[in-house]
Amino acid sequence: MKKLLIVDDDLDLCLLLNLYLTREGFKVTEAHSSKEALSSIGYNPPNLVICDIRLQDMDGISLMKIVKDSSPNIPFVFITAYDDIKISSNAFSHGALDYITKPLFPEEVSLSIQKILEKAIIDEPVIDHSYDEETNDLQVLVFGNSEFSKKLNYQINLISPTNNRVIIHGEKGSGKESVAREIHQRSHRASKPFVVIKTRNFPNNITSADLAVQVKKYIQSSQYGTLYIDEMADLPEDVLLIFLKYMQEKTMGKTGYSKENALDIRFMAASCENLWHANQNSKLLEDLYLLLNDFSIEILPLRQRKEDILVFADHFLGIANTATGKHIKGFTPEVELIVKNQHWKENLSELKNLVYKAALNTTTDWVEISAIPKEFYQAVKTESPPNPGRSRSIFN
Repeated sequence: MKKLLIVDDDLDLCLLLNLYLTREGFKVTEAHSSKEALSSIGYNPPNLVICDIRLQDMDGISLMKIVKDSSPNIPFVFITAYDDIKISSNAFSHGALDYITKPLFPEEVSLSIQKILEKAIIDEPVIDHSYDEETNDLQVLVFGNSEFSKKLNYQINLISPTNNRVIIHGEKGSGKESVAREIHQRSHRASKPFVVIKTRNFPNNITSADLAVQVKKYIQSSQYGTLYIDEMADLPEDVLLIFLKYMQEKTMGKTGYSKENALDIRFMAASCENLWHANQNSKLLEDLYLLLNDFSIEILPLRQRKEDILVFADHFLGIANTATGKHIKGFTPEVELIVKNQHWKENLSELKNLVYKAALNTTTDWVEISAIPKEFYQAVKTESPPNPGRSRSIFN
């Protein structure tokens, strides 16, 4: 799901855009000042920013310049009044991709967004050349205290030095990509590209010719590094067929010197669905499964590894402190009890969002129950906490 950030001090306009774009299938966040926008982008980078050209604390172009310094690939679309069209036109020279004039027509906004995002998907593979510069906190592997965490660390140490292909299974948000990144980082390929393939990289309206070109870009970009295929069972069959061909032939095809280069790529794949069962319904998936399944890792959901939940919560609280400029020390025992007893349907993604919301609502040194959304603590049975005192600090 594509993430959009709306930056505007007009609360009614934000609400209307939010409702419409959410119905269109986007995940929408609002910021009502440049300060809020920078905090939101630093913590949870969006795929696109929709920004008013005039904000109370900073103009939209200045905000874009700041964002582009650290995140040059985040596209901006400006909202502008008719009188500001000249200003908006000047924004193109600083990196804006489009502007929309008031009064806004939701369909026009949606069309602009779709055109920009589809172009970005086709033009640019998702490549991380440096693991150390990775800013997405969900992609940083954190180990907890459970037996599962110890086993996972052992498996990563075991498989990382090899060139074996790996399949990673786990529920949505359980950290499959972070495990793949850690394997890459501990391997001899650590200084080489880590390339990510996702279903969204292949829009429905892409032609067969463009599809072949796009997959070839990913293959070429992955040479000497790692190619990670996210949710492999959800990829279009045409894409799977092309990948199968590359893996079987083990070449990159014709180069400018009319020679065939051998592929030197480590392939890893992940799926919420158990691919052993999925391949029973698809000969194509079965062939890919047999090629990829040198080694498999199963990631347990958070609800089955409760000893790790507070470790992750502390990790996310530290990041939320940085993003919000706060110095929250930790969680009260009541909050710890709530966090440990959630079902966590979306695992780490859901936990991260809860901690960030709680940090925003916290004005004291500790995250208290009043900072937790009601839907979380109302679902937990009333139970006396084991310790009436304060929780341990994440900075101890």
